[in-house]
Amino acid sequence: MPAKPRPGRRRCSGPLVGAAGVALGNMVGSLTVGKKKYAAVEADLRTLNARAKVLRRRLEALVQADAEAFMPLAAAYGLPKDTPEQAAHKAAVLEKRAGRGLCCASGDHGKAAEGIALAQEEYAAKGSALAVSDAGCAALFCKAALQASGLNVSINTKLMADRAHAAALDAKTDALLAQFVPRADDTPSVDEQITSIKRESIMATILKGAPVVAAMNERNAACVSSWPPKASPLPWPWSGWASGRMTSPMSGA
Repeated sequence: MPAKPRPGRRRCSGPLVGAAGVALGNMVGSLTVGKKKYAAVEADLRTLNARAKVLRRRLEALVQADAEAFMPLAAAYGLPKDTPEQAAHKAAVLEKRAGRGLCCASGDHGKAAEGIALAQEEYAAKGSALAVSDAGCAALFCKAALQASGLNVSINTKLMADRAHAAALDAKTDALLAQFVPRADDTPSVDEQITSIKRESIMATILKGAPVVAAMNERNAACVSSWPPKASPLPWPWSGWASGRMTSPMSGA
């Protein structure tokens, strides 16, 4: 039987997507290491790959931590609130358990932001030009993770009785979003690399195609020169068939 959906899986989307983005950036580095063209930055890429590996594992750990944090919070929503005492108890439990979720979401934030910086400012600039679009995709994945964790922060701060602390957390979230979302969208390294690839591809086509076209022209000219001055008529019975006066000999008529 298919597994039943578990509460909290949607909350895990932030670190899960972030881990995928970091892994994608790591792939760019792994594809580049060992290529002679990028020997000057190979040491840098190996260091980046080590950082990306650690970051990906931390994000993967947050996937489980985020789900575990949500389960008690989901149960707290089911507490009774019929009396003032019950309502006060429920509010206190919700705030306490929301705090654990905030810890996870805040962790998502910082790591997703680091993933954007790795992808956009390191892998896109130093990685193989053949995989530069993957570096751009890695940055966009991490941006989505950052925005998802921002939503989780905002929903949890609404449960906090300490409104000053909640406002401070919201402000920190807004600052991270304002700083890193534009950086994920600003892709000068990716755009420059793609433009360079297109230019090189066009030049390669021109340089490789010119001899081929010349050879074809020479061959066609030789064929034309070997033809007789006047084309001979089609042999029977094709001449009559072509003019419509008789059927094809293949028809059996």
